[in-house]
Amino acid sequence: MPPRPARGSAERESTLALVRSLRAEILEAHREVLDAQRTLRDELLAVLTAPAATAPPAQPPAPPAPPRAPKPEGVVWDEQDLLEFATGKIGNVFGPRYARIDGYARRVRLPAPPYLFATRVTQLDAEPGEFRPSFIRTEYDVPEDAWYAVDGQVPPAVTIEAGQCDLLLISYLGADFTNRGRRVYRLLDSTLSFVGDLPRTGQTLRYDIWIDQFVRQGDTLLFFFHYDCYADGELILKLTNACAGFFTDEELEASPGLVQGRAARAQAPAEKRSFKPPARTERTSLTTTDLDALAEGRIADVFGEGHRQPPGCNPSLRLPDGRLRMADEVTVLDRTGGRHGLGRIEAVKRLDPDGWYFTSHFPDDPVLAGSLVAEGAVQLLEVYALSLGLHLTLPDARFQPVPDLTTEVKVRGQITPRTERVEYRIDITELTLLPRPALVADVVVLRDGTPSISVTGLGIRLREKPGTPYRPEAGGEVPHFLGRLSPATGEPALLNEFHMAHAAKGDLAVAMGPEFEIYANSRAPYIPNGDFLFVDRVMRLDGTRGTLRPGAVMVTEYDVPEDAWYYADNGHPYMPNCVYMESSLQAAILLGYYLGATLPFPEERFSIRNLDGRATLLKDLDLRGRTVQHRSTLLSSDRMPGSILQNFAYELSCDGEVFYTGESLFGYFNEKALARQVGLDKGQSVPPWLDARPARPPGTRRIGLPAFRERTAGTAPRPAGGHLDLVEWLDVLPGGGEHGQGYLRGHRTIRPDEWYFSCHFHRDPVMPGSLGVEALLQGLQVYAVETGLTEGLRNPRFALLRGTETTWSYRGQILRDDPDMKFDVHIKEIRREPGRIVITGDGHVWKSDLRIYRLGDLGIEIHHD
Repeated sequence: MPPRPARGSAERESTLALVRSLRAEILEAHREVLDAQRTLRDELLAVLTAPAATAPPAQPPAPPAPPRAPKPEGVVWDEQDLLEFATGKIGNVFGPRYARIDGYARRVRLPAPPYLFATRVTQLDAEPGEFRPSFIRTEYDVPEDAWYAVDGQVPPAVTIEAGQCDLLLISYLGADFTNRGRRVYRLLDSTLSFVGDLPRTGQTLRYDIWIDQFVRQGDTLLFFFHYDCYADGELILKLTNACAGFFTDEELEASPGLVQGRAARAQAPAEKRSFKPPARTERTSLTTTDLDALAEGRIADVFGEGHRQPPGCNPSLRLPDGRLRMADEVTVLDRTGGRHGLGRIEAVKRLDPDGWYFTSHFPDDPVLAGSLVAEGAVQLLEVYALSLGLHLTLPDARFQPVPDLTTEVKVRGQITPRTERVEYRIDITELTLLPRPALVADVVVLRDGTPSISVTGLGIRLREKPGTPYRPEAGGEVPHFLGRLSPATGEPALLNEFHMAHAAKGDLAVAMGPEFEIYANSRAPYIPNGDFLFVDRVMRLDGTRGTLRPGAVMVTEYDVPEDAWYYADNGHPYMPNCVYMESSLQAAILLGYYLGATLPFPEERFSIRNLDGRATLLKDLDLRGRTVQHRSTLLSSDRMPGSILQNFAYELSCDGEVFYTGESLFGYFNEKALARQVGLDKGQSVPPWLDARPARPPGTRRIGLPAFRERTAGTAPRPAGGHLDLVEWLDVLPGGGEHGQGYLRGHRTIRPDEWYFSCHFHRDPVMPGSLGVEALLQGLQVYAVETGLTEGLRNPRFALLRGTETTWSYRGQILRDDPDMKFDVHIKEIRREPGRIVITGDGHVWKSDLRIYRLGDLGIEIHHD
C-alpha cells in the first residue's frame, strides 16, 4: 500500500493563520478601547484643570448659601448634598470645576423626592476624569413612617432603587463633560438575586457599589456595575451584570423594543404542569375597585368566600396604596393559562404625563424607573397568589422574594410622558407550596403596544413572620390556628394544604411537628404527592402521639376540583376507583404516621405498603367541586421484626352523606423485610389462566389499546386515557376463565419514567396498587365494548360498581426497573338491570412471572338511558 500522507499539515497552517488573524483583531480592538479611554480622560482632565473662571455661568449667580454645619465624621456627602445633586446644582456638591455642567439642559441626576432613597455617602474610591474601576458606599435610613411601606415592610421597588448612587459615581467620574447634555443615562440590563427578606422601616440600608468596566461603542459610553445591599449589616440583595449607558434622543427613539426572536422563543411550547390551588375563584379580571379592596386586605370580598380567614389574619398580605400601585386593572386572570398551564396574567397601567413617577425620575429627563415597572409585576404576582388562596396556608405572613432566585431584567425601550399606557404579560413558570408557598414568572412589558422590557425569573413567596406558629408543636399538638378554614363547614383546620405538601415531599417536621426532625437527613415514609395526593387538610384528631391504641380517629378533607385530571382522563366524567381508594388509604396512613408509628425506631429506613383491604362504594355521587370528608379509625397497631402493621377502618362522606366505606391493613417495612417479598405463591411462578392452557383457546382475540381507541374514537362509551392509560394490549375470550363467563388478560410494559413513580412515593418510587386495580377495570371496559355488551344501548357510559364489597391482597410491588405488569380477570357475572349492566369478576396482577395482587368481586357498571 502507498504510504499515508502526514495528517493535518495543511490544517495546522490554516488554523495558525486564523489564530494570528484573530489575535491581531483582538489587539486592535483593545488598542481602540484604550485610545478612547485615554482621549476621554484627557478631555475630562483638561476641563477639570482649566481655570474655574472659564466655566460659563448657567444663570446669574445665586446669593451665597448660609453656612452649613460640618459633616459628621466618615460622611463624604450628606442628605442635603444628595438632594442638591438631585434637584439643584452639581457644582454645589462636587465643586466649581463641575459648574459648567449646570449649564447643560440635562445631566446625570439622582431621582428627586419622593423617589430619592439615599441619605449619605460614606466612602468613595474614584478619581474624576479616570474611567477605571471605582467604588462608592451609600446608606439610606428607611423612615418609620415611609410612604411606600406595606405594614412596615419596604417593597422590592424601593429596595432595588435605593442602590441608585451608581448615578452619583458615574457623574463624579465626569460623564457629563462629554455628554454635554446631548446624552442621557439609561439602564439596559441587570441581574438580581435576593438572599434575605425585604427590609423594614427603621432599618438602615447600605449599598456597596462597584463600577467594574467601561466600554466605548462609537460615541456611546457603556459601563458595567454591581452592588451588594445590606439591611442593618445583613446582606439581603445582590445586583450583578448591570449595564448602563448614555444615549441621544435619536438613539432612544430608534430602539425597536425587545428582539423579536427572543420574544418568539419565549412563546415556544413548554411542558404543561398542574397545581391544585387551596382555593378557587370565578374572577377572571379585576377592576381598580378590586385592587383597592386588595390594598385594604379584603381578599374574600374580591375572590369569594372560599378565600376568607378570620379577622386579624394576614394583615400584611395586601397591595401598596394607590401612590405606588403600578396597575389600574387586571384584564386577564387565567389559572390554567400560560405556556406551562400554571397561569397567565395581563394588566394595564395608564400613565399620567404629570405623574410623580415622571417628575421625580428625573427632574430634567422624565422617564419611568425600571424598578417601578418591576414593582408592577411583583404586585400582579401578589394578586395572583391571593387569587389561588395561598394566603390560607399561613396565619400571619408577608410577601417576600424567593431567596437565591436569579432575576434577569432587559430594557430595550424607554417609557416617557409621551407613553400612554404600560401593559403587562405575565406567564407563571413555577408554582409550589414548598418550602413555602411561592410562584415564579416571566414578564414582558409593553409600552403603547411595543414589547420593551423583559423580566425573567421574577418570584415571590409567602413567609410567616418571625415567631408566628406555622407547624404542629411537640406531641403533634396544634394549639394555634394555622390559617385555614374548611370550605365545607367553616371550621378551623388543624393542618392545611401547606402541611400536606410537606408530608408528601417536603420537611416532615413542618408537616407533623419537631419529633420528625430525626428524618431531616434520611429517607422516611411520605404520603403521595402531586397529581396523586388526595388529602388536603386535617380537621380533627382524637388520639395522642406515641399512643397507638385502637379507637384513635382522624378527620381529614379533600376538595375535589371540577377540572381534576382524572375527570378529563376517565372515560366518563366520574371519579375513578383509584381516587376513591387512594383518598381513603392516604387519610388512614396519615393517622398512624402522625401518631408516631415509626418514631421509636429512628435508625430504620421504613417504606410503607398497603397489604390487604376491602371497600364498598355505597352511592355514586357527583363530587365535582365538592369537599370529601374522611373519617379514619385505628383498629390495631402491632410491632413485628422489621415491620409495623396497622389496620384501619374508614368512611368517606360529602355534606354528611356517607358514600364509601372500607377497611385496610398497612405495613411499615425496613429494607430487609421488603426484600423478602415472595408474592402470593411463596415465590413459585403461577402463570395466568390463559398461559396455563395447553393451546390457545378458540375465539381468543388480542386487542391493542392504541388501535382500539382509534377505532372507537367519537363513540360512547370510551375507555380511559391520559394518566389512566394503563393497558397496552388485551387478550379477550368470551365464555372463558375459571367461571366460564368470560376472561381477559392484559399487559403493560413498565417504563422508569412513568408519571406515577415520581408521585408515589417521594424517594421511594413504586407503582400505586390502586393503579394496578384501575388497569383491571380498564380491561373490563374494553371487554364490554369488544364483546358487544354496549351495542344498542342509548347513551352508554361506564361507572363504578355499587353495593358490592371489593377485596384485595398485595404481596409485592412494581418498581421502576421491573420490565412489565400482567393481569387477568375471570368474569363471574354479567347482570342486566333497568338502566344498567353489571359486570363482576376476580382478578390477579403479576410483575413479570410473580403473582403479587389478588382481587375479589371487582366490577364495573354500564349505565344507559
